[in-house]
Amino acid sequence: MGCLPDSQMGTGPAASVAAEMGAMFPSLRFGLLVGVGGGVWSEDHDVRLGDVVVSRPDKDNNNGGVIQYDYGKAIQGGEFQETGILNLPPTILLSSLGKLRSTPAAKSQFFPYLKSFEAFDDDSPEFARRPTAKDRLFKPEFGHVKKEATCRNCDAEHEIYREERLNARSKVHYGTIASGNQVMKDAEKRDTIAEGRGILCFEMEAAGLMNQFPCLVVRGICDYCDSHKNKAWQPYAAAAAAAWAKELLRNVSPGELRGERTIQAQGL
Repeated sequence: MGCLPDSQMGTGPAASVAAEMGAMFPSLRFGLLVGVGGGVWSEDHDVRLGDVVVSRPDKDNNNGGVIQYDYGKAIQGGEFQETGILNLPPTILLSSLGKLRSTPAAKSQFFPYLKSFEAFDDDSPEFARRPTAKDRLFKPEFGHVKKEATCRNCDAEHEIYREERLNARSKVHYGTIASGNQVMKDAEKRDTIAEGRGILCFEMEAAGLMNQFPCLVVRGICDYCDSHKNKAWQPYAAAAAAAWAKELLRNVSPGELRGERTIQAQGL
């Protein structure tokens, strides 16, 4: 397992860590990039705090499940057009992903794995799921009340109404993840970039890895990429991403793994 250096984020440090891992572990065949990210809620994709977003190529393979939103060109009207396509995740992981998606919920170990984090943390329940009332999504044009660490004084009239889920369990979403070098804290910019691209999540490392480290990206949703972001949901979101990643690895076939070329052999 590799981690970014303390206080370093973005595609550059991520690429450096991946290169070091490939050199240190010559038998390495693929990777999972697991952590937290900011969600993009829409009527079509009910992404909420504590959910998990997994990078998945679109049906036409126009992207590998990740796009680099700060690498491209501006076109007339202020729109952004990305240039270049990041690599697809390795076939062995896409195969395991297919198995996992077809597994009945009753047979999945995702929720038991996630519960084990909460049980392990009895003395300091930071990994416990936050109350549903703490999951607040505001209209894009409504900024956070300054100098407040929480949204306690943010007017509820500016919240976007969403039907309460029948249960408080985390959901897993599969689709496009946007990656860049800056923390996304602007809801209007978030929506402008996400519109028409099916983006479910923003994060800061994946674009630095996809073309040199065959991997799948798994992100627990801890905020909505707006000015209201805080760290309250980060531990639970990270645990949810880790639990799903563990369940994915459980579905990797040993036979397929033996037949997979190492990263060094792939010349990456």
